[in-house]
Amino acid sequence: MVATAYHSSPPSSSSYNEEKYQLWLCDRQLPATLQILRFVAFAIVGFGVWDVWLSPDSIGQTWPVRLLALMFVGICFVMLRFTGVAAHWRVLSLVASCTLFSLLLIILMRLPDGSLWGMGGLLLSAFLFRVHSPRFAVAAAVFNALTIIFVYHIFTIDNRILFNSEIFLLIASVGNITLNSADDKSARQAFALEGQLQRMATTDGLTGASNRRYFSAKLTDEVERAHRYGYPLTLILLDIDRFKSVNDRRGHGDGDEALKVVASIGIESGRGSDTFARLGGEEFVMLLPHTNLDAALFIAERLRSRIAEQPIFGDSGQFCVTSSFGVSALRRTETGDALVARADACLYVAKNSGRNRVVGQRELQQHAGAALRA
Repeated sequence: MVATAYHSSPPSSSSYNEEKYQLWLCDRQLPATLQILRFVAFAIVGFGVWDVWLSPDSIGQTWPVRLLALMFVGICFVMLRFTGVAAHWRVLSLVASCTLFSLLLIILMRLPDGSLWGMGGLLLSAFLFRVHSPRFAVAAAVFNALTIIFVYHIFTIDNRILFNSEIFLLIASVGNITLNSADDKSARQAFALEGQLQRMATTDGLTGASNRRYFSAKLTDEVERAHRYGYPLTLILLDIDRFKSVNDRRGHGDGDEALKVVASIGIESGRGSDTFARLGGEEFVMLLPHTNLDAALFIAERLRSRIAEQPIFGDSGQFCVTSSFGVSALRRTETGDALVARADACLYVAKNSGRNRVVGQRELQQHAGAALRA
């Protein structure tokens, strides 16, 4: 039963960080991509009006392709703006860039002498989309080069013009790849710096566990989600037994080492969705979404056993510590503060019952009932 209620299979660190980076990059670059699509739509209409003014007879040849390009831009905008495809904005941006390049090239071929005086606008289109990926930029360059060869062959363009066009495109592509490489490097540095600053703001400096401020915000969010979606949420409160005597007898250095060891065990025992935090002093908390009370009691007992058996190597030699645990499960319409208060009451019972034990809210109710009968 416990195995079905709690799964400890966190994703690999590298893939998880890469996924976080992609979502971070999407949040920051998607508005710019949408703005580019608006500009492209304006340019398609604007250059259409310009071409009519320069060559009124050409509109009959180019309007179907212009309309197709405008429709394609609109579809890309809607997909990025209003659907979940936004998570794949780089792939969609690459497809949009290559497709618009091809459509613009066809429009130029249908204009009088378009292949001669329209190359500037064509090359400009190769620079529009910043996808922060040199790999994608290389793919776009190869696709655009093959497209020029294919379209020029269909329209039987002179080989000299084809050669010059490919040289111009090569120069534009090298610049595009260079810019995307620089974009990718700077974006990853900014992401790493932001992550470092966030960790400093949300992590306890001594133990590496989450700090009290982060836990309070996480508790509020998880309680709200648990009430909304109806999944179980449990909380484990633990306190190192007789920690003051450790500091008094062995020194604060050994006390700090004990805190680090306990925190390390708690962090390693959690899943990616769990939160292990230091509330202050020798008191820690573990928040377990999608975990029922029985599973939480099992996890708490496993933590208690591991902490008691783990040797700690301090400045004054090897020693061990024990911990007491209180476990509570969220009730319907209950607040996070009430969840913590009940776990704290369970912890109090564990301390007064001999320490180095786990007390859940069912046992707390039995203890209260016995007290009333007495």
